[in-house]
Amino acid sequence: MGRLSWAVWGAMGAAGAWIFRQAGAGNFVYRDAAHFYYPLFQLVQAEWQAGRVPLWNPYENSGMPLLGLPTASVLYPGQLVFALPWSFDTGYKVYILMHVVLAALNAYVLGRRWGVSVLGAGLGAMSYALAGNVMFHYCNVVFLCGAAWFPLALWAGDSMLVRRSWPAAAGLGGVLALMVLSGDPQMAYWAGLWMAVGAWLRHRAEKQTREETSHLPAKWKLLLAAACWSLCFSAMQVWPSWELTSESDRSFKEVPGSLYDLPSYAMREAPHAPRPNTGEMPNWYDGLVGHPLPGSHQASVYSFSVAPWRWVEFVWPNFGGKQFPVNRRWLEIIPAEGSLWTPSMYMGLIPFLLGLAQFQLRSSDVRRRWMSSLVLVGLLGAMGSFGLVWIVREALVLLTHAPHDRSWKVGDEVGGLYWMMCMVLPKFADFRYPAKLLTPAALGISMLAAGGFDRWMAGELPQLTRWGKRVAWASLALAVVAAASWPAREWLFSRTKPDSFFGPLDLNGVYLDFFLTCGHTTLLCLLLLWISKRPWSTSGKGVTIVCLTALDLAVAQGWMAPTAPAEYWNYTPITWKIIEEAEKQRKAAGEVEQPFRVLRLTAPGWNSPNFAGQPSPLMQADGMEWDQGTLFPKYNLMPRAELVHAMGTLELVDYMQYWSPSHRPHPKRRNATQIVQPRRSADAWGAKYFILPINSNDTSARSTVGLTRQWLEPLWSPERPQGAPLGDALPPALLTPIPSLEPPADCQVLYNPHYLPRAWIVHNVQIVPPFDRYDVPKIRSLLQAIIYPYHQWFDVRQTALLEVEDKALLEMAPQGRVSFLPGKNEKCKVVLAEPQRVELQVELDSPGVVVLADTYYPGWQLDVAPLSSPEELQPAAILRTNRMMRGAWLMPGRWRLVYQYRPASFVWGLSLSSVSIFLCGVWLVWTRIKQRFKAKETLPSEKIITPKLFKRKNP
Repeated sequence: MGRLSWAVWGAMGAAGAWIFRQAGAGNFVYRDAAHFYYPLFQLVQAEWQAGRVPLWNPYENSGMPLLGLPTASVLYPGQLVFALPWSFDTGYKVYILMHVVLAALNAYVLGRRWGVSVLGAGLGAMSYALAGNVMFHYCNVVFLCGAAWFPLALWAGDSMLVRRSWPAAAGLGGVLALMVLSGDPQMAYWAGLWMAVGAWLRHRAEKQTREETSHLPAKWKLLLAAACWSLCFSAMQVWPSWELTSESDRSFKEVPGSLYDLPSYAMREAPHAPRPNTGEMPNWYDGLVGHPLPGSHQASVYSFSVAPWRWVEFVWPNFGGKQFPVNRRWLEIIPAEGSLWTPSMYMGLIPFLLGLAQFQLRSSDVRRRWMSSLVLVGLLGAMGSFGLVWIVREALVLLTHAPHDRSWKVGDEVGGLYWMMCMVLPKFADFRYPAKLLTPAALGISMLAAGGFDRWMAGELPQLTRWGKRVAWASLALAVVAAASWPAREWLFSRTKPDSFFGPLDLNGVYLDFFLTCGHTTLLCLLLLWISKRPWSTSGKGVTIVCLTALDLAVAQGWMAPTAPAEYWNYTPITWKIIEEAEKQRKAAGEVEQPFRVLRLTAPGWNSPNFAGQPSPLMQADGMEWDQGTLFPKYNLMPRAELVHAMGTLELVDYMQYWSPSHRPHPKRRNATQIVQPRRSADAWGAKYFILPINSNDTSARSTVGLTRQWLEPLWSPERPQGAPLGDALPPALLTPIPSLEPPADCQVLYNPHYLPRAWIVHNVQIVPPFDRYDVPKIRSLLQAIIYPYHQWFDVRQTALLEVEDKALLEMAPQGRVSFLPGKNEKCKVVLAEPQRVELQVELDSPGVVVLADTYYPGWQLDVAPLSSPEELQPAAILRTNRMMRGAWLMPGRWRLVYQYRPASFVWGLSLSSVSIFLCGVWLVWTRIKQRFKAKETLPSEKIITPKLFKRKNP
């Protein structure tokens, strides 16, 4: 490595070390880095250490697949970092920082392979890896992994298209597989899509530059081969994930979400259900025009859209104000600002100006046109919900001065680029969050900047100095305007609502940061102008620009990676301590110890009441401590507390029906509704303890933060017949006070004496054919009969509904019902509850069904043996009971039941991946041998377009 390389990587390392300087003494505390990936990866590693493949997670939603969840990254080779001899805390930080370095390294390799100089490639790599759109993914680790591999995918794909190389196609398939295994299949999808765009652009360029016919079919064959290789390599992840997705809310679409959903919707025989919030029947086009059903996956597809006014952050770092540790985000005065995916889009002023100078959609250079298109599509796609309808709506408001008309049953996203992609691209609508496209856009800008750097060093970009002068004057003008608005600051920001977590807006901090931003950009422009006039050597100027950019990024992004002391993750949550102490008391009183679950209310806006009024630099650490103390998902994974309901990236659609609150007319307010969630739905799944806010039944004072949830049935309801039972009261507080243990602020722990055990015996059975999953009215009617007391009584303790295809069982119950008298000495006990194995011991005096309140899911197998010979296990059928529970039909006797999770999707996927990797390895070795020892038939020479932009300056 030469002196220039040392300078590049030294400057880049110094900037990265400053940005992540706090990671040495603590763990990342912001967003999913703290409460999602840390506990999830810890669970995965604990399963590996226990000698089990991490296949099943029993601690959320009464059991869910763990391998099938892509974000768990169970089979990703990068997870081997955790196997090294250091603590999990250290491994977790190394895992994150390793992918930041990998993003820089792969971007550097991409620039060098395209003929960019060492300094140019280093500048582009630094701008990409330390961009706000990339480095901030430390708090959403799987997207950081996708961003790390994306440049390598573009290089492999470009090599494949230029050389028409089948080994390069296998290499591209391998990189795409790594992206899928790391947990970011959307980035793999986007990389494959952009390979198709590159093939089309190169085909057009070849037709214009030579007489013979372009080999477009060959390029499509290579792309198809790469896609097949990637699917085969990652089949061990794709197959289980596809199985989970097919059972989740993402595949369940009551109305079409794209053009590809129209045929299945037209052929659907199940009746359509009315909208739960309005009672109106949905139209076939509702999902296509941005009017999805509330609570569905389609309703969250356009979350985290990026407003176009945020593009100014490419020039002025932190222009809209810092979001944390103290709230200085003044752009929230704009009503359409929405949620922030990343608090900064800055990637260095000089790289951005260089990339802007290189942006050209009609360039003769295919790669330059390719990267320019990537920037344009990425930025426009990231706008998401800011589509054509939003533009028209805002224009009408400005022209007519009328308030926003929200009566349109058309979404703001209609007409936007992301909406078009969701409509046209297969399965693209199954993803969500348009802001993810900022990462490809950042890579495009960085690669254009890398090429532009070489041209600027050669004196070919005189406009760069002119732009520097204009930006400097604009910065000074903004500072003057801000200074003039200082006396009216209270009035200007009077409509800004306090953030529910970070508190009210810090006006003094807002102005201080804004002046620092203007000064930062002005100083950079002046230094840029000064350096451009110095009679230095090219390498001297280049090294200075690289070092200046490193300093620029370090100063601008140095606040974006906060941490909290590692001890915060290494103690038992206070609510779990209270529950454990209560369990000790009940065990001492003679209660039989059995597995139980906890209900933790997952309502948006439920934070400690101290947060909104007392902002401080330690707010994130305090918030993390409060979240962990109240078992906010996925903090429950650390003490292995089983939650009956935990919202996540994928949820089983039928299980969600149990937790879909009902919107009922408010008894005292006209044209108002209240959210009703009966306690009975928690009873059925064994929720022995509740963790709730103290005012969880208040429907007025806390309605703005989403806590309008009635666990009591209302005394008045148009659906409740006269004389029907009133409903379920909340369980009482813990009867025996726990000394020296108090729950966190605004939190209470309640004991539920009505909870059902994990398993029980039922002798009244109702047998029906399997429901159509889209027969929402019938499924909803069944669940309401179970959990709502004013419907036809359906006590799950006494009755079980079985969905079976076995004709023998259906014929045994011609009227749909079977009933036997229960015995006096019957017993049912859970003797073993492991993640992938559950054992029961049962004694029956008459035929019946043993109900296990664990989720029904493909891959579980049941073996039954008499207790007199417990090792003589015989396979038995698992019956779908009460829609989402497991049941086993048993005759009188004493039995041992063993449930084991052995998913065929993992077995077949692992077999396909292993065979594919082995065959590909043999083929690549054989190809290499042929190239070395045998004469190879060469392809006709082709003229590759490599203009001056991508010529190698320092080979």
